Amino acid sequence: MIIKVVGRKTQEKSHFERLGRYILNTKHDPALSFKRTAEYVVDTKIAEVLATQSQNKRAQADKTYHLVVSLPHGERPTREPVADVEDTICAGLGFAEHQRISAVHQNTDHFHLHIAVNKIHPTTYRSVDPYYPYYKLDALAKELEIRHGLYKDNRISNEKNFANVGSMEAHQGEESFLRWL
Repeated sequence: MIIKVVGRKTQEKSHFERLGRYILNTKHDPALSFKRTAEYVVDTKIAEVLATQSQNKRAQADKTYHLVVSLPHGERPTREPVADVEDTICAGLGFAEHQRISAVHQNTDHFHLHIAVNKIHPTTYRSVDPYYPYYKLDALAKELEIRHGLYKDNRISNEKNFANVGSMEAHQGEESFLRWL
């Protein structure tokens, strides 16, 4: 499992409405038989998020946090593990009480989950921005892989890895200081 924080490519502030509609795939698709109901639900949820975001006038940074959780080719968990993955990741980053929209996409070879989180807390209206979330996300991914029996990806670690003396000598073609001693 790989969890990626998706950053913006432009200086423009993100639009939760556009991101929410992308995540929920409610572009004007005629194949949706429940189109009106879906649009009503999406409009209501997005309106709540936008109203909450408008209460915070001081935040200069983006008020939306976008995550993508990708699984290896062939893994397709059921609804319960996916809901637990979303809840665990959001709680681990400090977004347990925050408004969010999420949906599973299968438009690529890899099963992936998009999560759009409102960084503005719904009652205090404070902006929450996780500080260096990468190690935290990596630890959460490891925990979730074990809990749900998913494929274990390579992990980053907090430990410093020192090169093996033998491999260092092989690459440099010189005797190491340690061997010289």
